[in-house]
Formats: sequence, structure tokens, C-alpha cells
Amino acid sequence: DFTEKVHSEVVKRRAKEQRRYHSKKGALRVGRPKGSKAKQDVRLKLDTGGW
Repeated sequence: DFTEKVHSEVVKRRAKEQRRYHSKKGALRVGRPKGSKAKQDVRLKLDTGGW
């Protein structure tokens, strides 16, 4: 029973992490740059590198 509970906690936490990561990914590409200047810099470099 205890291991089952621990397992569910781990799964939940992992799902939460992935959700957070993916939600940020969309924000970086679409619309105006959000976040710190450093993050915007990375975004622009990646954009120009893609072409």
C-alpha cells in the first residue's frame, strides 16, 4: 500500500513537470517574447538558426 502511494506521487510529479515544460515551449515560439532578456536572446538565436 505504501509503495503504491509513493508510486502515484512520483507519477503525478513527473506529469506536472512535463505539463510545465510543454506549456512554456508554446509561449516561447508564438506571439511576443515573454520572460527575461536572456530567454528572449536564446529564442532569437534559435529562430535564426532554424532558417
